[in-house]
Amino acid sequence: MARLSKLPGFPNLRFIPGPEGEDSLGIVRWGEPEPAYPRGWFLRRKLARYDIESGRYYGYSEKAIRRFIEERYGRRMARAIMGR
Repeated sequence: MARLSKLPGFPNLRFIPGPEGEDSLGIVRWGEPEPAYPRGWFLRRKLARYDIESGRYYGYSEKAIRRFIEERYGRRMARAIMGR
């Protein structure tokens, strides 16, 4: 990670440790943090919004995101969250 921090193209460099007791060593991430996973009431709507934010974060087109939301949550939910 020290080497990466000296190279251009790795903004906001951070280490995320793996779960304790597993063979995972952890992950190195950079750039903007990915959307936080939702919790709490109205979970279905929050999950749909999370999927939209994640799709945008990873560079999917609005058309692809809408299609995914419609397939997973239905057209009604897609319209309610993303508009017509």
